[in-house]
Amino acid sequence: MRDGTTRATHRDDTPTDDEVMTTTKRMTMQKTLAIGALALVSGSASVIGANAATYGTYSAMDAAIASGAAPTITPSVSFGTSACVANTQTVKAGVDSITVAWTGVNAGDTVDVKLCYTDIASKPWRKYKDAVKKNKKCKQTAVEKDNLVVGATGTSVTIPVELNIAPATYTIQVLSKDSTGGYTSYANDACAFKVETYDRLPSNLVGTMSFFIAFSIIVATAGTWYDYKKQTAAAAAWSS
Repeated sequence: MRDGTTRATHRDDTPTDDEVMTTTKRMTMQKTLAIGALALVSGSASVIGANAATYGTYSAMDAAIASGAAPTITPSVSFGTSACVANTQTVKAGVDSITVAWTGVNAGDTVDVKLCYTDIASKPWRKYKDAVKKNKKCKQTAVEKDNLVVGATGTSVTIPVELNIAPATYTIQVLSKDSTGGYTSYANDACAFKVETYDRLPSNLVGTMSFFIAFSIIVATAGTWYDYKKQTAAAAAWSS
């Protein structure tokens, strides 16, 4: 009885060939799924890591562009229907506009456009700094402004030349940003152009105003002199 019980127990605890194959298949499937999930997570992390490469300095972006880690942006500038010819183009503040176009920006990135002075040697307050957010060379004055355009999409944007832009010679800088606001690349356009202050008054009106200002000064002077002489004569007659 004891022997029979032992044999029966042994038979019940020993898995059959089908059970062994089923268990093996299940373990193999679980292992395959685990490896696939790990690969998917790893691949997603790699993509996220690639898209998350942002930079706070121009030198870091230069190095990334040179190594191919950052996109190469190519900007171009035009005025109306005319392409820019360096150092020959003049625009008037408050009147004209600039069209800035670009290629090479990552899909999903937006673009900031900066106005950069060409003359910084004689103007210490326009000093170049490697940190993008501290670079005084690319800040618009007289009312200080970091960017002409923020968060542009597509491949171009047309920008009015605002009245508060100081008369000087400039170039355009284009920076790309990811969804977090971090800079991913940049480029400077080679076209230098001059901004002139808008003269609100026609030249003939300026001449007329100048005449009446001068005439009013003469009339006021003559009136003062006449009144002085009249008072002096009256004082002399009274005292005699």
